[in-house]
Amino acid sequence: MLLTCYLILNSQFAVATNPTPTPSPTNSSLVLKLETPQEFLAQAEQAVKEEKFKTAIKHYLDYLRRFPADSKYLNTRYLLGLAFIETKDWKKAGVEFNSVIEKWQLSEPNALAARLKLSRVYIELRKWSEAVLLAQEVLDHSPETSDLRPEAHWLQARAHFENHNPLEAKKAADRYFSGSNGKNLNLISSAELY
Repeated sequence: MLLTCYLILNSQFAVATNPTPTPSPTNSSLVLKLETPQEFLAQAEQAVKEEKFKTAIKHYLDYLRRFPADSKYLNTRYLLGLAFIETKDWKKAGVEFNSVIEKWQLSEPNALAARLKLSRVYIELRKWSEAVLLAQEVLDHSPETSDLRPEAHWLQARAHFENHNPLEAKKAADRYFSGSNGKNLNLISSAELY
């Protein structure tokens, strides 16, 4: 399939059909017209790799608007939530993770991770109780060997600490440190909690 490209050259538009367009020194800008879900997602993924999160958000939103029935729709909302976390837009991240949680069963890939990310968002929004409950849900439904468990303990410790509940914060921190199996996870230092 040929990719339709619009080249902007000296304020004139020329249409080119080339599967791998490359700008030359004379045509300073290149605008791609994205057509398939895979093209939108590939552009968003590339923007994330380049840490251009606002651009990634734009591509994710365009994809969601144009392809609501695509099989990757919910996973894209999860990825959009992650991009909003990177831009510290906590409310929008919360909306995306909530939408995923409402539709994904706990057995779905990333369902527990979405709950964990929403727990983090709730901490940033100062919703301590909600953060603790979501982290506990992750702990209740993840195997003992899950990589999500240490972060869930850390989020509980942080939420309790921020909510001025030092005894519960210490308990969660102790579970975090004892559950890391000697790994240095660099999520929290004990000095932050005491």
